Amino acid sequence: MNLKSYLALLFLVPFFNNVFAQADKVYGLNFSANELKLTSLDVNSGEVEILSSEVLSPDIFAQGVSDFDPIGKRYFYVRGGSNDAEIFTVDALTGQTIYSPTLSQPGSGNTVSPITNIAYNWLDDELYGVNYQYNGNSTELRLSKVDIETGEVTIIANSPSSTTPFTTGNSDIDPVNRKYFYATTDKIYTVDLDSGETLDSPNIQYPMSGTQFTANLTYDWQNDLLYCLHFLSVPNPDPFSDSLTSELRLSTIDPISGSMTLISQDITSNDGFSMGDCDIDPTGNRYFYVRQNELYIVSLFDGTVIAQIPVENLNNSVVPMINMSYDDLTTIPSSPITMDMGEPVLLGENETIDVSAWVGDDAIYEWQDGNTDHSRTISEAGVYTVTINKDAFTIEGTLEVNATVSADDDLKLNVDFVVAPNPASENILYTIESANPLTGQLILLDAFGRVLQTNNTVETSGSFSVKEMPSGTYSLQYREGDKVLTQNVLVVN
Repeated sequence: MNLKSYLALLFLVPFFNNVFAQADKVYGLNFSANELKLTSLDVNSGEVEILSSEVLSPDIFAQGVSDFDPIGKRYFYVRGGSNDAEIFTVDALTGQTIYSPTLSQPGSGNTVSPITNIAYNWLDDELYGVNYQYNGNSTELRLSKVDIETGEVTIIANSPSSTTPFTTGNSDIDPVNRKYFYATTDKIYTVDLDSGETLDSPNIQYPMSGTQFTANLTYDWQNDLLYCLHFLSVPNPDPFSDSLTSELRLSTIDPISGSMTLISQDITSNDGFSMGDCDIDPTGNRYFYVRQNELYIVSLFDGTVIAQIPVENLNNSVVPMINMSYDDLTTIPSSPITMDMGEPVLLGENETIDVSAWVGDDAIYEWQDGNTDHSRTISEAGVYTVTINKDAFTIEGTLEVNATVSADDDLKLNVDFVVAPNPASENILYTIESANPLTGQLILLDAFGRVLQTNNTVETSGSFSVKEMPSGTYSLQYREGDKVLTQNVLVVN
């Protein structure tokens, strides 16, 4: 049995004091006279600034195909066609181009786009996306990553993650659990960053009736939630018009079940939005998207519009700001990020599991038993916790590993052994229900199997005090002769 859990984080050094002190801004491209320049908008003051003194590139850009590096303060975007597409890396502080290589053409099919729907993982410093090919009668999408210096596109998985049309710019990344999300009109896909395999692809369960689709998908890594705009097409309220209008509402979407939930029934805005022009502020609980010439700031709590900030039309632009991204690391998270390491794992007799906590270079790994490797093989039951430090972030994960009970069938049938609470801080409470008189003993052991307490007079219920014990994994066993029932419990003090 193999289990992979990926954790991540960033560690505070003097350089990052300046990084986190940057202004509260969104970044995008100013599109004027076939010229693209990097532009910023202060979401508090409304000040617009064209950062590029020189033209970054001509147009033919891919709408919604952009992202931001909040650590290095770099802006990425893709421009060009299937044979001459380029990946641009732009310094967000100066507006100057750092790299602009032509993208390579991986794969054997008819490449429509070497890489699209890019998403940057600031924990492993990799830029991911999907390679888009058309082979005969089908669309094929494969998770890929791109080298921003050379433009080399590497396809992570040979098998396509989907073969249905996707929505450009409708994607984001979970840097902690190493997942990539993208949506089509009817499905939400979750793809493993390391294998490129599709983990989940449920049909989207839309909350209303009528023509609906998912727009401007973005992930909140602080709260492990996917947000999007729910798009609903409705008849024009003008009784003399037979045209349609649209309604946008902030929503969440469950990538496992596909269920979409409206945060509020109230409309955030009507149509006129830019596909892919969105991002999230996970610390301030704000969702941003561009509609026509305005930046909408929407509350993640109730879906209400906090502000509508006009985007000043500098340079007499066709579009004053497009391919918008938010710098979401302007403030340090106030608490560690919790990573879901999955449900408790059952460890069979003579079985081991491999756990990997790698998130990139220069991370410090600290397991509760003193192990400092990023990967390890587990052969004993227990509750395994890991803390990873890398720069200014701390991520904590917990994995419960239970051993197969060594009792025979008679004891399994006749004894019901329950321990609570778990985790415990003061007392471990137990109950034992049995069809026969209790003749065994209760033994409390630490994570190394050392006996701490023994109770030879077993009642149907009782407790063990743990309030003076250090935090860690303990086992409470009920033994009858050579038969053993074990319950593991995490003590937190």
